[in-house]
Amino acid sequence: MPHKDKAKALASSRKACAKWRAANPEKVHARSLENSAKNSARYANDPAYRDKVKSDARESQIRNKERRTSYLREYLARKKLDPVWVDEQRARSRENSRIRRADPVYRAMIQERKKTRRKLVPVEAVIETYLCNEAKSRGGAALKFIDPGRRGAPDRLVVLPGHPTYYVELKRPHLGVLDAAQERYHERLRAWGQKVFVLWSKEDVDGFFAAI
Repeated sequence: MPHKDKAKALASSRKACAKWRAANPEKVHARSLENSAKNSARYANDPAYRDKVKSDARESQIRNKERRTSYLREYLARKKLDPVWVDEQRARSRENSRIRRADPVYRAMIQERKKTRRKLVPVEAVIETYLCNEAKSRGGAALKFIDPGRRGAPDRLVVLPGHPTYYVELKRPHLGVLDAAQERYHERLRAWGQKVFVLWSKEDVDGFFAAI
């Protein structure tokens, strides 16, 4: 099939898909919840899949940062040359937001998706509390670590009898991502011979205590 025909077929398929999604919001919402539940269960039980999700999240963060930087450069350059275009973009964005806010089905779908995701994905504080309780049950403590004047410091210092001090960074499953400052801080600690762990779930906390 020639390239132009493939492009036309792909565009036609995308239009048909968008039309079906617009006509069946309830089915789209139900399928989204089902897929979210399946992915959460797989994330909890499949270490290889969990590592892939973390790797993809880090790569996505890097790509998004590069994309935002590139867009900002283009936006600022065009803003100087074409202020009318900037006003048109802002007006279009406001209009799209107004249309979405006025759609009760869309609002209900977004609210339900947020509630479901909160239930399926524990917040970072839940994992942090679990780490503190596990350290305390072993006769130690997970102390809050703060480095004034520097960004990227790990969240906790895990101190256990007969063990060196462990630096632990906690992240929310699926949603949490290490930023550049945290990665630099971790690399600096490892260069000094310190042990740094990044934990994304209660299963990772259990694995951490089993490994040490």
